[in-house]
Amino acid sequence: MPGVIRVAAIVLTLSAAILPSVRAAEPAPTLVIRVLDHAHTRSGVLIEAQHHVIRVYGVAGINVVWREGEDDAPDARAQVTVLILSDAMTQDKTTKDRISSAVLGTAAPPPGHRAWVFLHRIEDAASRQEQSAGLILGHVIVHEVAHMLAHLEHSVAGVMAPTLQLRPDILQAFTTEQSRQLRAAILADSGAAPLEARDRSRSFRPGNK
Repeated sequence: MPGVIRVAAIVLTLSAAILPSVRAAEPAPTLVIRVLDHAHTRSGVLIEAQHHVIRVYGVAGINVVWREGEDDAPDARAQVTVLILSDAMTQDKTTKDRISSAVLGTAAPPPGHRAWVFLHRIEDAASRQEQSAGLILGHVIVHEVAHMLAHLEHSVAGVMAPTLQLRPDILQAFTTEQSRQLRAAILADSGAAPLEARDRSRSFRPGNK
């Protein structure tokens, strides 16, 4: 695992070096992430998750507007919905969709822009790996949103790795190509360009520390 973490750190360094020139050539698109918290997540955990999501997408050249709860006002910008599920809702969802007990979150196949994250499982994973629950919650949200927004594939390392590879001192970021695909997907959602869609859902699993 240390080798994987080093690779992720290199990816982050390269992305940070390349992205400023990208941002200079084009304005950063804006993504609205609407969070529906059915698990009554502790405020500190939710705030840390919010900061992590905004930071990771910011490195990718994307502005994130984080909104909590239902909002009747329509928003013309690209937006996705993330549901944080309670224990009972997690049980219903995972049983209905036959989702493994090891999975921390899942995303709807296109054209649905919705993801579900399983708070109690995330808290358990945080405890086992001696990590912050807010950090892991934010990481899972970043991962699942990328799946449903740009249909990104899993990668060997980085934020799109299929298993948890976190360290609090190293930011798991998107590669330059993944960042480009995400920005293009947001523009497409705003009516700027078409995207090819793939009819598959994505799940995120915890890994070993």
